[in-house]
Amino acid sequence: MSRMTLTTCLIALLLQLFIPLRLSAMPLLDDMYKHGEGEMSFLFWTLYKAELYSGQADFDIKRYPQALKITYLRDISQQDLIEATQKQWQELGLNLPDEEKWLKALATIWPDVNEGDVITLIVDKQQNSHFYLSNNKSNAINTLGRLDNPAFGSSFLAIWLSTDTSRPELRSQLIGYKQ
Repeated sequence: MSRMTLTTCLIALLLQLFIPLRLSAMPLLDDMYKHGEGEMSFLFWTLYKAELYSGQADFDIKRYPQALKITYLRDISQQDLIEATQKQWQELGLNLPDEEKWLKALATIWPDVNEGDVITLIVDKQQNSHFYLSNNKSNAINTLGRLDNPAFGSSFLAIWLSTDTSRPELRSQLIGYKQ
């Protein structure tokens, strides 16, 4: 390897270590910084891989846009996703006056997911929540739907990002990423 190539590789490696990633395989996230990733497991099964993005190089839970990309590693029914969401909100002790309305909306937005499916939530600067579906096997990105209630996005993200989350190790991986 030439000295120039070695120097270029070392510089690239150092940049990756100290600057959050701003690239993604999903065009929707191209203008966002990747802050972390981790996997959620239950018993012996890894259910999904989660990745956290935001519009800022330094993550701040109160600043938007933010995105959570979930790559499913197992088939999961829509009903199971909705029930898990409700259970997590209950475990967090969140008082959500619109919870039933949101769960009904999610029932019209979310599909059953198959292994390899990716659901991405983008909470925009106005705190509107946009859901997208893609698959690691194709480049197609489909809009699933949106919820225009600012409280929804922060409540949904709290499942992963709250200090009271049921998965504190995953939270740390998501918000502490530096590559």
